Amino acid sequence: WYETLTERFGDAVSAFTKLTLWPRALEAAMDYPRTGMGRGAFEVGFTRFAGHHAGRTFTHPENWLLQWLVEYGVPLTALLLAGAGFLGYRLAKGLKHSAFALSVGIAVLAVVVHNLADFNLEFLGVGAAWFSVVGVAAASMAIPWEIKVPRAKVLGVASTLALVGCVMAWPPLTAVDSTLREAKIQAARPADVRTAALR
Repeated sequence: WYETLTERFGDAVSAFTKLTLWPRALEAAMDYPRTGMGRGAFEVGFTRFAGHHAGRTFTHPENWLLQWLVEYGVPLTALLLAGAGFLGYRLAKGLKHSAFALSVGIAVLAVVVHNLADFNLEFLGVGAAWFSVVGVAAASMAIPWEIKVPRAKVLGVASTLALVGCVMAWPPLTAVDSTLREAKIQAARPADVRTAALR
């Protein structure tokens, strides 16, 4: 099916560029399956997977599912999909009670589908409006439900995760940058710089 898509959209430069990103983005996701590259790291981390586009920088893979896989890894993406599916199911149950909620639900779904071949939800102008509309649709249905979680436990888990994230993110990017700059100065050959960069 991928070959069919590239053949169909091969005459449109923008569409073809997006399609050629997908296999590379999937490759990047499979190189970091457990935790992903990290939120917001795609622009920097994807560069080594986009060697066929020398001189270009890509900020997104133009597909929200691939974006999640690359940045969050497989387990967290699965968890996010399960949560989104659960919330979507609850929203869908209430949509039939209101024509307004149904129309809003269709618009919300249209943006989700559109973002399978684009990624405008990353931009504040679209993302903020989209989440506001989802909130309005959810509020208009008035389906009461709540999950009771002890605040102390949530704070403890969140603090632990934050600490693990800080440890995994060490050393800071500025320190890595200076290390690479030093490697570039001292390198006897280009392969030495590449080795340092990959590490």
